[in-house]
Amino acid sequence: MRIIFFIIGGLLAANVSFPSQAAPSLAVRIDGVSVMAEHSAFFARAGQKVKIEFPGGSAGEIKWFLLVPEALDYNNASYCKHEKGCAQPIKYRIKELSGIRGKSGFYVSSVPELAALGTHEIMVRAEKVEKQFQLVIRQDDSYIGYATELLGVPFVYAPAYLPDGHQTEMRKGADCVALILYARRRQGYRVPYSAPPKLYEFAEKIGDKNTIAQTAIREGDILHFGFQTALVAKHRSTKPGLDGNDLIIHTYHGLAEMTTFSKLPYKDAFFDVLRWRN
Repeated sequence: MRIIFFIIGGLLAANVSFPSQAAPSLAVRIDGVSVMAEHSAFFARAGQKVKIEFPGGSAGEIKWFLLVPEALDYNNASYCKHEKGCAQPIKYRIKELSGIRGKSGFYVSSVPELAALGTHEIMVRAEKVEKQFQLVIRQDDSYIGYATELLGVPFVYAPAYLPDGHQTEMRKGADCVALILYARRRQGYRVPYSAPPKLYEFAEKIGDKNTIAQTAIREGDILHFGFQTALVAKHRSTKPGLDGNDLIIHTYHGLAEMTTFSKLPYKDAFFDVLRWRN
């Protein structure tokens, strides 16, 4: 299935499905080993040596682009009116990676935007040939590591099941709880995408805002605010409780990001602390 682009007010709006198979003339090597795409996506860990090659056109004609999602409030519930298989189109801004213009191959480490953690939507053009694919960089193979694959993905309320799969599974969009479930699913656990209250069926409460000072917080704990959920990516203090500098991964009306607890716009609301059951 080929992506369809629409120009709206100078922005690129697109459906949320890229081609279902890898570009035939695209080659990716990770630490010197050729890898195949998984549904048009290539996965790597931070620090691995990733080389991308596109020998399908004359070098002087090759241009590489990053499709940057616009940080808008995408809302499938209001846009689709409960229509199954429907999703609000994501708007992308096309940014040429001018530093690698004309190159048929390059190392990802030479392009800071692509070496960053998260999902990168990439397009390459050569003469009349055009290919699109994802490059997904995660921190490591831990639960939090898999959550970092969604950094930069747009917030989409009630991500939908589409013909090619679930929006979050394809890293096209996620809401607060979908992000948390995505990482768990990437670990191999069979947890369904669902609303925030469903988390209590798979995780146990170990504390709340009133008892947080005595709660031994650790990486991977879930902060459940009722209307919003977030992940503790790194507990920086040696003491119990949450520190304002603790790193948090969440998505909230924009793009999924890693930030500090002190910068969460909802940090003062009441919350439970949940921990996944083994």
